[in-house]
Amino acid sequence: MGKVDQSVVWITGASSGIGTELALAFARKRCKLILSGRNLEALQTVANQAELLGAAQIWVKPFDVTDFSSIPNLGKQVWEETGGVDILINNAGISQRSLTAETELSVDQSIMNINYFAAVAITKSVLSSMIARGRGHIVMMSSVVGYFGYFQRSAYAASKHALHGFTDSLWAENKQHGIKTLLVTPGGVRTNISLNALNGKGEQFGQLDNLQAKGMDPDWVARKVILAIETNQRELLLAQKERVLVVLRRFFPRIFFWIIPKIRQ
Repeated sequence: MGKVDQSVVWITGASSGIGTELALAFARKRCKLILSGRNLEALQTVANQAELLGAAQIWVKPFDVTDFSSIPNLGKQVWEETGGVDILINNAGISQRSLTAETELSVDQSIMNINYFAAVAITKSVLSSMIARGRGHIVMMSSVVGYFGYFQRSAYAASKHALHGFTDSLWAENKQHGIKTLLVTPGGVRTNISLNALNGKGEQFGQLDNLQAKGMDPDWVARKVILAIETNQRELLLAQKERVLVVLRRFFPRIFFWIIPKIRQ
């Protein structure tokens, strides 16, 4: 789509982590921002920071991403108030830290609802309008575990695998309508994702993983995402040591399956 400057950008999960850094990075490009998440106070703090950095206009739209019945109307409202969404970033998500055998089915369902079905519902809430206008960019924030399964991440990995299939299909169906997609697959990022992850009973895990503590700077990730949008990349792998696992899983699966049970992070 070329430069993102002054685009209308809707970001879910904007109240913390990568979502916040994306909002601030787009603000520096003088974009118009729609900021969504559950925490109104945190969203307002991000909005204030974005305004100081040069955001042209900001709408704060708090909502629960799993309230699927409200999402179509929200998408319509956002479109009408902003005049049209140029870039949708499905960033809202939650992780997991529990063994499959110790994870209640309701936890699997919750993670799937937040990470997959919410992204699908929000995308559908603006997709028809994007098609009618003949342009739009849809960004899915996935993970390296969208490429392979991982210890204590069965539901999380499943939700990200689902996003990959949906995004590929979305692009194939709508490229002719001027719709572009970007699938972002980060490894460990220095955020609170492990602190907020769910354990097997659906409670907050509450511990900072070494993977996150030594992870990539979320501001750097945000800048790479914007560059990928501007250069029309379809997939963006951002990883450190995890990059090796992606390569092994695809090209050397026997080595991958020998290594993966030995990793505990």
